[in-house]
Order: sequence, then structure tokens, then C-alpha cells
Amino acid sequence: MNLPNRHIQNLLDCLIRSRLSFALYRLPWTDECYFVLQQSGDVEQLADIRELNKKKGFVMAPFLQSDHHPLIVIRPDITAYDWDEISEAISSLECADALLTCKNQTEKLSPFVSEETDKERYTQAFERFITPLQKKHFQKLVLSRSSTKHINDDFSPLAAFVRACNNYPRMMIYLCHTPVSGTWVGSTPEILLSGHGKEWHTVAKTKSCQWTGTRRTKTSKVMWQITFVGLSRNLAIR
Repeated sequence: MNLPNRHIQNLLDCLIRSRLSFALYRLPWTDECYFVLQQSGDVEQLADIRELNKKKGFVMAPFLQSDHHPLIVIRPDITAYDWDEISEAISSLECADALLTCKNQTEKLSPFVSEETDKERYTQAFERFITPLQKKHFQKLVLSRSSTKHINDDFSPLAAFVRACNNYPRMMIYLCHTPVSGTWVGSTPEILLSGHGKEWHTVAKTKSCQWTGTRRTKTSKVMWQITFVGLSRNLAIR
């Protein structure tokens, strides 16, 4: 996947500094992007995933919901497919020109943690995880970690999204921003629901995904509409 022209790249990067909510995502084994934007108002926040019934939009759902980490829905006021349509959709916004003059919002950054300290913390967490597994207290535990890194002023979230698309062709890649959640670049290989027409099937969320490399197999062609869940790799941009 290639980056769009510089003007559109700047507009997409500047959207992150605005009060607008949007999502840009790409499905596995494709090079085309989908764009969803909410033109006005705050994103809807739901207390329970069951409240999603009959709603439309792009959903960000944490594994553990709370007041600080709500389930949010980006209303699809504008939708577009592929760079040409996305370019036209963003350029037609009344605030398009103002977006390019937006400045980075100053935020309080988390204290920087050295690589050595980060590794030490992870080692300690791993020890707490491995012991109950060895004692058969649990059959499976998933250990995750966070790491704080400094980024340059010229960092482009869209460029990071395109690099992720090229590096992980078999995954669903997304770039999502709302004033509530902040900005996220992530990927997931997991499928929650797949189907076509009136025939739909649920898929186990916790199974391991078999590695097939980057080669496309006959069974990997996704012809159905797919809903993805589970964030395996995430970059929070502050």
C-alpha cells in the first residue's frame, strides 16, 4: 500500500488534532481502505456491549469496560472507500482548510521509562504469570505490556498506519481517533462474526491463529463481510 498525496496525508494527520472522530481501516489481504467519520457531536459511549444491537458505526471496545475506558461508537455520518473517495470526502469538509492550521495539542506525557526498567517490569510480571500456570491453577493466561516512547514532531500517524498495512497483510489494521479515546493504531487477526446474506457464524475469540506466513492461500480469501475483535498490537499516540 502506498501513501496518498501529501495534501491528503496532511489532512488525515491533522484530523487527529481536531474534535472530530474518525476511523480508517483495512481488511486482511487487501490494499484498499475504508473511512468512517462523525461530523458533529460526541461519540456515543455504551455501558454494555449488548447495547450495540441495531446500532451502526465503528466500534472501539476495551476488554474491561469502565468509566475511564468506555465502549465507544463512531457514527458513520461520512463513509468512503479507497484513497480517491477518502480524499474527496475529507476535502469537502467545511473545516478542511482550518484543519491544516491546527497545532498539536499539548498533553501531559507519561513519565519516560528506560528500556532496562521496562524489561525488568516485564520480567517481574512474567514470573507472576508463569508460576500459577506451572502449578496448573490456570490453563491459559495472556500477558501484555505497555511501553512509553518519545516520537518526533514530524511523526505521521497515517504513515504508521500504511507501514502496518504493509508489514501485516493478513491482519485488519486500523487508525482510530476520538476526543474520548485518543488516537490508536492497531491490528488484530481475530474474527468475531463472519457471514453472508442471512447465514452468519460465530468464531472463537481466544483460539490461536495458525501462522501461514505472508503467502496467500486459497482458504485465506475473505469473501464475506467480517467483523473483527481483539486488539493484538496497539500504538497509542499522545
